[in-house]
Amino acid sequence: QNTNTGNSNDNVDIWLRVNGSDLANSNSIFTIPNNKGGNNGFLIAVTPITLKLNTGDYVQLYAWQNSGSTLTIDYGTAFTYFSGSMVRSA
Repeated sequence: QNTNTGNSNDNVDIWLRVNGSDLANSNSIFTIPNNKGGNNGFLIAVTPITLKLNTGDYVQLYAWQNSGSTLTIDYGTAFTYFSGSMVRSA
């Protein structure tokens, strides 16, 4: 979840890394709406993707914002979820 307490819309970039390297074309840019009437703007970012991984591969989720202190990338068990499923062919 991302929260914006400022008066203008702000952006956050979210992308994946596989085995420590950026995954090409996985970056998504999300616009977080501004604070309106004392109500903070927020957005829950969802980025579905299907990957072919090998045994021992690992995946990391990265987020970045450069909009100043009014935009936060919330963290912790109440805010951040990363899930995956294994699919095998018969």
